[in-house]
Amino acid sequence: MAEKKVARYEDSELYKIRHSAAHVMAQAVTELFAPGEAKIAIGPPIAEGFYYDFELPRQLTPEDFPAIEQRMRDDRQKYFKDEAAQARYRELITAREKIRARG
Repeated sequence: MAEKKVARYEDSELYKIRHSAAHVMAQAVTELFAPGEAKIAIGPPIAEGFYYDFELPRQLTPEDFPAIEQRMRDDRQKYFKDEAAQARYRELITAREKIRARG
């Protein structure tokens, strides 16, 4: 019987997208503050998405999110080089916005 190879999450396309999206988000957050004020800690992609821990001069608030999201949209082409990756990124953003609209 042939042995079935189990795909690792770390090798998946979704992991790669989340990894790049985490970098885009980290850049967007640091741009909200003066140079050197925002320090990036750890932020890996995880099964549910991705995150970053930051050391910031103040706590982020929901009012910060639109500016962060806009910067992420503006910066995405730096990280998603091919059209297919950009299309998948747009799909993730659209899905997130639909979930958010449902409340």
